[in-house]
Amino acid sequence: MYLTQLIQKLLFKFKYRNNISNYFHAVGYKDILIGKGSTIKDFSSFQAHRGDVQGKIVIGANCTIGESSKILAGSGIVSIGNNTLFGSKLTILGGGNVTIGNNVLISHNVVISSSSHDFTNIKVLATDTPSTFGEISISDNVFIGANSTILMGCIINEGAIVGAGSVVTQNTIIGKNEVWYGNPAKLQNTRLSIKEQIEIQMVKYLENHPFHNLFILYQKEAMYASKYGGTCSTRSIHFRSILNKLFPNNSLNINLHIAKIADRKTHTILRMLIDDKVYFSDIGMGYPITKLIPCDENIKFSCYGMDFRTMINQDKITVYIDENEGNGEIELMCIDMKLQSQDDVQINIDNRANDMSDLSLFNKLRYLFIHDGVFYKIKR
Repeated sequence: MYLTQLIQKLLFKFKYRNNISNYFHAVGYKDILIGKGSTIKDFSSFQAHRGDVQGKIVIGANCTIGESSKILAGSGIVSIGNNTLFGSKLTILGGGNVTIGNNVLISHNVVISSSSHDFTNIKVLATDTPSTFGEISISDNVFIGANSTILMGCIINEGAIVGAGSVVTQNTIIGKNEVWYGNPAKLQNTRLSIKEQIEIQMVKYLENHPFHNLFILYQKEAMYASKYGGTCSTRSIHFRSILNKLFPNNSLNINLHIAKIADRKTHTILRMLIDDKVYFSDIGMGYPITKLIPCDENIKFSCYGMDFRTMINQDKITVYIDENEGNGEIELMCIDMKLQSQDDVQINIDNRANDMSDLSLFNKLRYLFIHDGVFYKIKR
């Protein structure tokens, strides 16, 4: 056994002679993989095995592990992506799997622990408590500040920032490009622009608020009393209230706006001002138009298997859709860019509410929704 371990150690040190310092210590050499161009600095130690427990440590290419760092795999797999940089005195405690993505920057004295202890039985001494495990996932392009602790079960999504001295408690999920700090760490800000934040809210709204005309068909009096109302107007009004709550200190100047469908003024959308640029948001039709429509450029995007594009012609924007059903591209709506009188818009909405025959499919079922990442459309 000793001879086998000695041979593994010698082969390991020869293979990674350009990656590790002379003061590097390891246990379980055969289950430690280090990518090309990576550097493990002085006094660091990797422990892939502990007694009869065998885990695995995988370091990607072009990584730097700072001085006096410790990685213990326990019974799990510690996997680190490419171009990732760790400061000194990093501690990673496995047990549960720990996955760290590409281009991650982790500062000094950070602890990442995918294991803990079960203290529910007060009769069991602390030294005898059983271990518990939970996977940790840290995505690409994440920054974790000095003296922070990441506990088991946490998910830190792409582009997120964890401020120095933070404690990210068990099972916390940090969203994409979010900024968290504190003890316990809490959401403080986001790295996204207001436009990007609004587009995220559009996706959430479409995923959580199916478009339907059930109230129109069966219970008209409930249409305006519910946030799940059955017209483009009720949906746009509700979504506007959400944005006004999320961005109370930003002058978005959100106005209701009437667009044309089949050359008829029958569709309510939102017009808003973001950083001195005018955009339109269509949350009311039910199709997944998940991008804001700008007034100064044509755009193309795809969502849930459908292709959308806009075409600006003088003071009008035409939106086209290709549902990839073999029928080709059709015109979805036409938007007059000019600011509209809110009184006139309200009159238009009231007239349509009073005369349901002017609404699309007013007497036939229409239900559009998103479930498990798939867009469904039920008509007639």
